[in-house]
Amino acid sequence: MTKTPITRSWADEISGTYWTMPAQASLAEIHPLLMAVLLVIAGYQDWSIYSADAYDMAWGGPLGSVEVAFETSASRLRASTH
Repeated sequence: MTKTPITRSWADEISGTYWTMPAQASLAEIHPLLMAVLLVIAGYQDWSIYSADAYDMAWGGPLGSVEVAFETSASRLRASTH
Protein backbone atom coordinates (compact mmCIF):
# COMPACT_ATOMS: atom_id res chain seq x y z
CA MET A 1 0.00 0.00 0.00
CA THR A 2 1.36 3.44 -0.89
CA LYS A 3 1.58 6.27 1.60
CA THR A 4 -1.19 8.67 0.58
CA PRO A 5 -1.34 12.17 2.09
CA ILE A 6 -4.47 12.83 4.13
CA THR A 7 -5.42 15.68 1.77
CA ARG A 8 -5.90 13.26 -1.13
CA SER A 9 -8.37 10.39 -1.22
CA TRP A 10 -7.65 6.86 -2.37
CA ALA A 11 -10.24 7.22 -5.15
CA ASP A 12 -7.88 9.67 -6.88
CA GLU A 13 -5.17 7.00 -7.06
CA ILE A 14 -7.09 3.82 -7.78
CA SER A 15 -8.27 3.19 -11.32
CA GLY A 16 -8.83 0.27 -13.62
CA THR A 17 -10.88 -2.90 -13.60
CA TYR A 18 -10.93 -5.56 -10.90
CA TRP A 19 -11.94 -9.12 -11.89
CA THR A 20 -13.13 -11.62 -9.32
CA MET A 21 -11.67 -15.10 -9.37
CA PRO A 22 -13.74 -17.43 -11.56
CA ALA A 23 -16.14 -19.46 -9.45
CA GLN A 24 -17.97 -22.60 -10.44
CA ALA A 25 -21.63 -21.84 -11.17
CA SER A 26 -24.81 -23.85 -11.63
CA LEU A 27 -27.35 -23.58 -14.45
CA ALA A 28 -29.63 -21.53 -12.18
CA GLU A 29 -26.90 -18.90 -11.69
CA ILE A 30 -26.00 -18.18 -15.31
CA HIS A 31 -27.49 -15.93 -17.98
CA PRO A 32 -30.71 -17.36 -19.50
CA LEU A 33 -29.31 -17.33 -23.06
CA LEU A 34 -26.28 -19.42 -22.10
CA MET A 35 -28.57 -21.71 -20.13
CA ALA A 36 -30.80 -22.17 -23.21
CA VAL A 37 -27.79 -23.07 -25.37
CA LEU A 38 -26.56 -25.63 -22.85
CA LEU A 39 -29.96 -27.25 -22.35
CA VAL A 40 -30.21 -28.25 -26.03
CA ILE A 41 -26.81 -29.98 -25.97
CA ALA A 42 -26.94 -33.69 -25.23
CA GLY A 43 -24.92 -34.43 -22.11
CA TYR A 44 -24.83 -30.83 -20.89
CA GLN A 45 -24.61 -32.18 -17.32
CA ASP A 46 -20.96 -33.06 -18.02
CA TRP A 47 -20.10 -29.43 -18.81
CA SER A 48 -18.35 -27.18 -16.27
CA ILE A 49 -19.64 -23.63 -15.82
CA TYR A 50 -17.60 -20.77 -14.38
CA SER A 51 -18.51 -17.14 -13.74
CA ALA A 52 -16.41 -14.03 -12.99
CA ASP A 53 -17.47 -10.42 -12.34
CA ALA A 54 -15.77 -7.14 -13.25
CA TYR A 55 -15.82 -4.02 -11.07
CA ASP A 56 -14.54 -0.49 -11.54
CA MET A 57 -11.81 0.07 -8.94
CA ALA A 58 -12.40 3.83 -8.62
CA TRP A 59 -16.07 3.77 -7.64
CA GLY A 60 -16.59 0.07 -6.89
CA GLY A 61 -19.56 -0.37 -9.17
CA PRO A 62 -20.14 -3.47 -11.29
CA LEU A 63 -19.10 -3.35 -14.95
CA GLY A 64 -20.33 -6.76 -16.05
CA SER A 65 -19.62 -10.44 -15.89
CA VAL A 66 -18.44 -13.31 -18.02
CA GLU A 67 -19.69 -16.88 -17.90
CA VAL A 68 -17.92 -19.76 -19.56
CA ALA A 69 -19.16 -23.32 -20.03
CA PHE A 70 -16.88 -25.99 -21.39
CA GLU A 71 -16.73 -29.70 -21.98
CA THR A 72 -13.19 -30.86 -21.36
CA SER A 73 -13.53 -34.24 -23.07
CA ALA A 74 -14.59 -32.71 -26.42
CA SER A 75 -12.78 -29.34 -26.12
CA ARG A 76 -16.05 -27.46 -26.73
CA LEU A 77 -16.65 -24.01 -25.27
CA ARG A 78 -19.65 -21.67 -24.87
CA ALA A 79 -19.46 -18.18 -23.33
CA SER A 80 -21.78 -15.36 -22.32
CA THR A 81 -20.93 -11.78 -21.33
CA HIS A 82 -23.25 -9.18 -19.90
